Amino acid sequence: CKLTAFHVGEELTARNATHQPDPLSMMRIINQAAAEACEKLPNPLIISKGEKGAFFGTYQATDGHKLSAVEQRKAEGARLTAQRLCIGILGDAKLPMLEMLIRHKVPHAKHALGTAEIDNWERWLCARRVRVCKRSEVVDDDEDEDKDEL
Repeated sequence: CKLTAFHVGEELTARNATHQPDPLSMMRIINQAAAEACEKLPNPLIISKGEKGAFFGTYQATDGHKLSAVEQRKAEGARLTAQRLCIGILGDAKLPMLEMLIRHKVPHAKHALGTAEIDNWERWLCARRVRVCKRSEVVDDDEDEDKDEL
């Protein structure tokens, strides 16, 4: 989910999604960004065991070491699994993403109850929308906002 949130945030920013003139244009950008985000997942991608369960990670080769044929097949399987997960997560979140982009354009709706900052896609997608991460496990930028409100 975090990889998906990072890549879709990058794609939406690169496509200037918040400055589109109408919701139809925004939805077109969201569809393009979602498709590109799921295609741009790192390669090779591996599944590792952590303290809290399995997670997707990138493989960093050292000193010219290459993956064996078995490791390469596993990495390709992990990447396909991550792509399917990405497509599923973003497929379900497209309309709420459109709502967030529209709220970002309307000054009095930016901080409506129950919404997250548009710049923190990881928190919005993984912790609030899909709920696969705890709020303490995602990037936290709310502390800066709290200081501004005082």
